[in-house]
This record gives sequence, structure tokens and C-alpha cells, in this order.
Amino acid sequence: RGDKKIIWTGFVSGEVKSELLSNCKLFVLPSSLEGYSLALAEAMSYNRNCLVSNLRIHQELGKMSKAIMIFERNSYADFLRLLETRVMVK
Repeated sequence: RGDKKIIWTGFVSGEVKSELLSNCKLFVLPSSLEGYSLALAEAMSYNRNCLVSNLRIHQELGKMSKAIMIFERNSYADFLRLLETRVMVK
């Protein structure tokens, strides 16, 4: 919270969603429950870097794309390490 580089959007669609996905530096999907996410597929279609939990489907996607970064599910430290690597570092 309070970091102006992070936008908590809530639900978006249409042109706004397209603009966000096409301009984001990193798409983050920290879910530890869902399977293949359509939101993740959309982010990948815009060639965005994606930070995702180590669900099996995400691991498979990570084998196919260098844009997929995988953190250990339920590990805030691992999540933060990768987030800082991609976003916080200039």
C-alpha cells in the first residue's frame, strides 16, 4: 500500500484492461488455488513479465516462457525477492 508504482485495479474490462495489460511492467497472480487463469493468458498475450505461484500449470508455462517467474507458494519471502528483482530494481 502507498507505493505509487503499484495499481490495485479491482475488476476492469475492455479498453481500460487492454491499456493496463499493454503497459504494465509486471503482471502478478499470487493465487495458490486457481488453475489456468484467463487473466494470466491475457497478460502473456501482451508479452508481459508475469509473477505467479508455483502451481503445476504455472510451472509448465514457465518451461515455455522466460517471462514467467515462479515463487514458492505461501512464501512471502520468495514472492518479495522476485518482486523486488523485477520491479523495485532500476
